[in-house]
Amino acid sequence: INFDLAGAPTGTITGKVVDKENGGSVGEWFSVILRGADEEWGEWRHLNAEISGSNYTVKAPEGSWKIMAEAWPNYAEAFYTGADSDSSSSWSEGATIKVVVDEKLENINFKMTYQADTSFDYGGPESNIIKGAVTTADKTSVPRAKIELRSKDWMVWAEGKTDNDGKFSF
Repeated sequence: INFDLAGAPTGTITGKVVDKENGGSVGEWFSVILRGADEEWGEWRHLNAEISGSNYTVKAPEGSWKIMAEAWPNYAEAFYTGADSDSSSSWSEGATIKVVVDEKLENINFKMTYQADTSFDYGGPESNIIKGAVTTADKTSVPRAKIELRSKDWMVWAEGKTDNDGKFSF
């Protein structure tokens, strides 16, 4: 059975994600995430960001949202509070944005606070790597399957995809 799913109607959001102190880059990668404007503990919608330096562009579903960025491990979640304001770690201090289909929201910028990461050893020996494969019941590899790794308290979360042979590693 094949499904052909039409894309959802979206608006576009653009902005920058920078370090609060020096205005520089927060790294080569960051996430842009929507959270319901009325639901502090509701769903997180990770958006597929096109990143160029510190600039980003995302397509987002219509609605009223609080928007945040993160660049783990050194930049935790930061909510948008205004185009020229420092971002906030608090959902309640985040500004509500309204996404309208086929319209563009510009200057949704983030000024994030650096925090030194001392909790992980990212280049440890082979014994510190979690790896495996995703297969079907008949042992067929599943390429590009979404893999999520979470701590029990959900404070640490990593996600990835399997390679073309269905293998993954964290």
